[in-house]
Amino acid sequence: MRWLLILLLLLQDDDVLKYKPELTRPKDFADFWKSQLDALAKETVKSELTKTKDSTDKIDIYELSFPSADGRTKVLGWFSAPVGAKGLPAVVSIPAFGGTRGKGPPRYPGACGLVIGYRGDGDEPWPKDWITRGLDKIEDSVFRIHYLNLVRAIRILQAREEVDPKRILLTGGSLGGALSVVVAGLLGKEIAGIQASAPGMDYYFNADGTPVDSSFKQMEKYVADHPKEKAQILKVLAYYAPVNFAPDVTGDVLFACGGKDTLCTPKMVYAVYNHLGTTAKEIKFYADAGHGGFQGDWGAVSRAWIDKRLK
Repeated sequence: MRWLLILLLLLQDDDVLKYKPELTRPKDFADFWKSQLDALAKETVKSELTKTKDSTDKIDIYELSFPSADGRTKVLGWFSAPVGAKGLPAVVSIPAFGGTRGKGPPRYPGACGLVIGYRGDGDEPWPKDWITRGLDKIEDSVFRIHYLNLVRAIRILQAREEVDPKRILLTGGSLGGALSVVVAGLLGKEIAGIQASAPGMDYYFNADGTPVDSSFKQMEKYVADHPKEKAQILKVLAYYAPVNFAPDVTGDVLFACGGKDTLCTPKMVYAVYNHLGTTAKEIKFYADAGHGGFQGDWGAVSRAWIDKRLK
């Protein structure tokens, strides 16, 4: 196994392995997000949990809903807990592109599970232009709503008696992986760890204003089509680019990266990985994998990584 790992590493470009672009964090980045979290904490939020017919004598399954941070729509999710649970760890699954909650919560023996349709709008399909909405000023970005909805979900989870608030893990792939980095950066020590497959920098531009290899070509086109607003757009994006949150991640981290991934390229993934603030991190590289097409031992490795932290 060790020689195989060495071989896989040799197949990677050394420039990719060490890629660590200059961050574009504004000087008031920390202050801005502190103000957003402080304001969120002052709001009284009424969440609703309704037990579903999928519940059994061993596990309770609930449909979760709460007001979106946009103040207009609802966020939907699923929550599960072993019957009679108290103080158990929890696994939060953050959906990939599309942001919908799916058909049910993650299930792990001896743990609670949560999945959130973080966009809001009652899980309606995303408009084609969603990614370019609200780029006129910092507070208007649609990403602010997504991030705060995820934080609000974590706060609801932390308040549940079934959950140990000190043992919350985040999982996600692609955009869900990138958002896992964002939430872990926002909440710091409140997040015990994140497992992210193909987490890219996404909607991120270099410090000189050039776009990186991004899966969101729509953003690049939008910026190119609005040359007069480019400076303002890049300023707004700097507050939301996932890689800018990486230095504040303190929990354990496991990444997966595909050598043939053309959406969240290895260079993008390593850019985030190399900026992570934690030293308790590891990354699995799959030379022949495309976007999310991880074969071989990833299923066993990722499951074992979570199981170890749930014990």
